[in-house]
Amino acid sequence: MPRTVTLNIGSHGSFTRDQSMEQVSGHTEIGELIVQMQMSYLRSFKERVNR
Repeated sequence: MPRTVTLNIGSHGSFTRDQSMEQVSGHTEIGELIVQMQMSYLRSFKERVNR
């Protein structure tokens, strides 16, 4: 994710790339949501490639 992009997670607020990485590294609730979103994206991408 480019440094200029922010990730908005509903009522939890917006996070820069570095803040997102800190959340994931810290195993926070937000970090877990970010991991779930990325895994969902990767799974859907894989399904589309395999069609």
